[in-house]
Amino acid sequence: MSKTLSEAERNYEIYDKELLAIIKALKLWRHYLLDAKEQFKIWTDHENLKYFREPQKLNARQARWYLMLQEYDFLLRHIPGKTNTKADILSRLIKPDTSNDNRGVEMFKEKMFIRRLEESTPIYDVTLLHNRRFEILADETVLEKIRKCERRETRVLEEMKKQPEKVWENKGIIYRQGRIYVPDNQEIRDFILHDHHNSPDAGHPGTYRMLESVKRTFWWPTIKTDIRRYVRGCDMCQKNKTIRRPDHIPLNPLPIPDKPWEEISIDMIGPLPKSKEKDAIIVIVDRFSKMIHLVPTNTSLTSMDLAEIYKEEVWRHHGIPKRIISDRGPQFASKFMESLCKALGIERNLSTAYHPQTDGQTERMNQEIETYLRAFINYRQDDWTRWLPMAEFHYNDKTHAATGQTPFFLNYGLHPWKGNITVETTNPTATSLIEELENVREEAKAAMETNNEMMRERGNNKHHKEPFAEGDKVWLETTNIHSNCPTRKLDHKRYGPFEVLKQIGDRSYKLKLPDTWAIHDVFHTSLLTKVRDPEFDSQKKPTPPPPDIINEEEEYEVEEIRGHRRKGRGIQLLVHWKGYGNEDDSWIPRSSLENAEEALSEYKAKLPNGKL
Repeated sequence: MSKTLSEAERNYEIYDKELLAIIKALKLWRHYLLDAKEQFKIWTDHENLKYFREPQKLNARQARWYLMLQEYDFLLRHIPGKTNTKADILSRLIKPDTSNDNRGVEMFKEKMFIRRLEESTPIYDVTLLHNRRFEILADETVLEKIRKCERRETRVLEEMKKQPEKVWENKGIIYRQGRIYVPDNQEIRDFILHDHHNSPDAGHPGTYRMLESVKRTFWWPTIKTDIRRYVRGCDMCQKNKTIRRPDHIPLNPLPIPDKPWEEISIDMIGPLPKSKEKDAIIVIVDRFSKMIHLVPTNTSLTSMDLAEIYKEEVWRHHGIPKRIISDRGPQFASKFMESLCKALGIERNLSTAYHPQTDGQTERMNQEIETYLRAFINYRQDDWTRWLPMAEFHYNDKTHAATGQTPFFLNYGLHPWKGNITVETTNPTATSLIEELENVREEAKAAMETNNEMMRERGNNKHHKEPFAEGDKVWLETTNIHSNCPTRKLDHKRYGPFEVLKQIGDRSYKLKLPDTWAIHDVFHTSLLTKVRDPEFDSQKKPTPPPPDIINEEEEYEVEEIRGHRRKGRGIQLLVHWKGYGNEDDSWIPRSSLENAEEALSEYKAKLPNGKL
C-alpha cells in the first residue's frame, strides 16, 4: 500500500505523519482485521515506538486514533529499519507540545510489544501476510491449537486404534482419510469457516461449494451442518445474492459438449463505474468444465477488439472452439464476427431477442461475478478491476453443482495450491493421472446430463413465501429505491435489516425505515426476505455505538464521507456513520460537520482537484 499525503495531512506534525501509516493500513484492511479470530502483527521498529509506551498527553487527532486502535487485537513485532526495505514505519518520533487535555494515556500498552527481532523468528516478505492463510503458514497458530485440543479427543483416539487405515496421527495432528481432524472447539472451527467463506479468494460461496472447499483439508462430524448454518447466517450473502425463483416455463437445456473448451459462451457486464479506464467485463465460459476468464474492457468494444481479446485470453490457452454462444450485441452479431467464425469453422448460436435465458449459463455467471464484486469493492465502486482476478480464481476453484468437480480439476487434473495447511497426499504417476482425469470428465458429463433433467423437473415447482410476524427482521429488495452508489449493478441487492411493524392486508407489511428515507413504508411480501440470524461469533456484528453528547446535543461519529452535492447556496456531504449500514447514509450540510475534518480531508484527497 502506498498513498500520497493530502494537503491537510502534509501539515501534520512529524510524529502524527508516522503514526498515520499504521492508521491508514488498519483502515484499508479493516474488513480483514476487525473480525480476525487471531491476533495479527504489525512489523515496525520498537525503538521508534518508545514514545507511545509511556503515558502521554494526546492531541485531538491522536485521541481519535487511540480509540480506533482499541478495536483491533494486534502485536507489534520488531524489524530494524535497515532490513525493512518495504517501509520504515514510525521513525524519529518527536515530543509534542504540552497542554491540559488527554494526559496520561498509553497509546501502545506494554503487552502489545513482543520480543526483538534477534530473539524472534526470521522475517519474510511481509507483503505476503495480507491473507490470513499466509498468517497460518507463518506461525501455525491453528495447527498448534488443534494439537492441544486433540489430546482430549478420546473418542477419536479410540477410533484411531480400531481403524488405523482410516484414522492416524502425524506430528500430533490426527488425520481422518487424509484430512485434518478438527477437534470439538468452537473457536477453531469458527476460524476455519470464516477463512473459507469471508476471505477474497473464498468469495462467500454457497453451502455446496464451501463444503467441498473445506473438506479438501479438514473434517469434523458436524461439518456439513455447521457450513449450512454459517452460510445461512452470513449477512453479506443475504444482502447481495440473487434469490432464484422458478419461472414455471418448460426448460430445454443446450446439448452437452464432449470435452473442455469445445463450446464456449461469451457475454458482457456493463456499463460499470470507470476502474483503471475500464467500464465493462467480458465473461468467457467453457460450457464443459465451467471454467471462466474475466477480461476488463470498455462498452465501446468493437468486433475487432473482441477478436483480439479472444486471441489473447482463450485461443492461446485452449485453442479454437467448435461453437460460440452469445447474445445479439453488436460486438457478437456483426458481419465481421460472422465472417471470422465461418472462416475458422466455428458455429455461432445467438440468443433469442429480449430473452437472455437462451444463454442461461453465462447470465447465471454474470450474477455470481456481480455478487462477488459487491462483497469486496469500495463504496465508489471504482476498484472492481483489482478484484477481478480474485473473482476468476474463486469461481474456477469451486465445485460446480452440475459437474461435481471444480473447473480447475476438469481442465488440469489437479487443484491449485492456495497456501492451505497441507495434508499428506499420494503422488500418482503420469499414466494414472491421465486415466483419472478421463474418468472424472466422463463422470462430469454424466452429472451434467442428470443436472439437466433436474432443471426440467424444477421448472414445474411452485414457490411459496413464508409470512412475517410483527418484530421480525427482514431484508428489503432495492427495486425502485434510489441508490447513492455510482451504479445499481454493483450495489447491494437488498437493504436492511428492517423491523416489521405490522401486517397491512394479506400480502403487505409496514417496516421501520430510517428517518432519512422519504418513501412509503409499506411493501409487498415479494420485496421482503426474512433475515437469518448469525450463529457463529465471527459473523456477529457489534451493536451500533450510541451517540456522543456534545454541548447537550447527540453527535454520531463519521466513518467516511462518500459524496457531495450543492444544495441551494451551500454544500451537502454524503456521510457514512461508524457502526451503521449503507441504508443509514445521509446528506448533511457541510456546516454541521465541524468535528469531522479528518474524514473531510481524506475525501478531498480523492477528488481530482482536491476541492469540493
